Amino acid sequence: MSQSGPNPQSGPNPQSGPNPHPERLYYGDAYVTRFEATVTSVAVASDGRSATVVLDRTAFYPESGGQPDDRGRLGPWPVVRVTEDEASGQVLHTLAPAAASDAGAQTGPGPGAAGLSGFPAAGALVAGEVDAARRRDHRQQHAGQHLLSAAFEKLFDASTIGFHLGEEVVTIDLDRPSLSPDEVRRVEDLSNAAVLEDRPIVAHWMTWEEVSRLPLRKPPTRREGIRVVEVRDFDWSPCGGTHPARTGEIGMVKIIGVDKVRGNVRVAFLCGDRALRDYRLKDDVVRGLAATLSASPAAVSEAVRRLAEQAQQSGKELLEARAALIEYEADALWREAAAAGASGANGSGADGRRVVVRRFDGRPMAEVKLLAARLAARPQTVAVLATAGDGQAQVALARSTDLDTLDLRPILKELLPVIGGRGGGSPNAVQGGGPNTAGLDELLRRAQAMVG
Repeated sequence: MSQSGPNPQSGPNPQSGPNPHPERLYYGDAYVTRFEATVTSVAVASDGRSATVVLDRTAFYPESGGQPDDRGRLGPWPVVRVTEDEASGQVLHTLAPAAASDAGAQTGPGPGAAGLSGFPAAGALVAGEVDAARRRDHRQQHAGQHLLSAAFEKLFDASTIGFHLGEEVVTIDLDRPSLSPDEVRRVEDLSNAAVLEDRPIVAHWMTWEEVSRLPLRKPPTRREGIRVVEVRDFDWSPCGGTHPARTGEIGMVKIIGVDKVRGNVRVAFLCGDRALRDYRLKDDVVRGLAATLSASPAAVSEAVRRLAEQAQQSGKELLEARAALIEYEADALWREAAAAGASGANGSGADGRRVVVRRFDGRPMAEVKLLAARLAARPQTVAVLATAGDGQAQVALARSTDLDTLDLRPILKELLPVIGGRGGGSPNAVQGGGPNTAGLDELLRRAQAMVG
């Protein structure tokens, strides 16, 4: 006899009509978590690390209709996946090997359940146990989807065209190009009102003729053995998933995201225990920010906005100050090159041009490029600046526009093999980099000889 998990509030799901799949125990009772069954077939994988088992009856829900599969155990064997064979209609249980400590455990009331492969043998009686927390979560999320989909249709005539129950978030796709924040709140309010009213949820097995007389949200995908889930006075929908007996078990329904996907709207939401965990996380974040900002939780948004404005202004002022410093540095280097040229030292090139060659290890390349550009803004000037850090050598060359006969691109091309690098640019400004930092001084020496 199957055994149901505790459900003191609601009891098993109300049912109507002849169930065409009595071997699927979850159809008769979505709260069933323990059962006994006979193994009808076993197929062990070639590597011996898994086996596919078919039972004469099962409480394990197979992955189907956007709802993930159940997990749990068959005797000592973990059930790691449950699927449905479309051709035969059988539920396939994929088992992992039993842990060493459980390998000799009794799997059912009868002896000899384990076959020679270490997996249950055909004909063995095994005890199954469904992960009750996972089943409860799926009941909450799937029933919450029914409420939301019905609310979107009632309020805005928006039909659900896709549904996915993920491990963390549930989504529905709507045939609608956009949703406003006010529309989202109205749907949430209507859905949560249905939760608080604790409406019965009833599964009906119906014929095509019976179904044709119902106000279904969507048409059924089959002509026989149609299962329709009714949320009393709120929704009728063909569905083969697991649901609670009443809407009260769904708990809070909260939309957490709205995105555009291929011209439609994708709504992400959470129900019940997932919504509670999400609220706790966000509450902890808000309270932590409130303490850091010395503000109340309600004032956190405004406090963060002010901080962002201050940071933006400070960043702007920092950039201006950095640009001024680089301009001052460029002027000092340019004057130093002129003095060196007057004394006959390096710094003065052909036709009186000034050549500035410097290495700045650890300096960001963005600053090096800006400094080279500021130097090149002066007449008759060539800048050859380099930096090294994190195993990378980088070089920037720039020249004044009045030195229009000097093309820096072939010069860079000849220099880059020294550092094993690549680069490019325009005739008056080039840059490149490579991994050979040991060759950077030689590169600078060659560059000065080439541009001087």
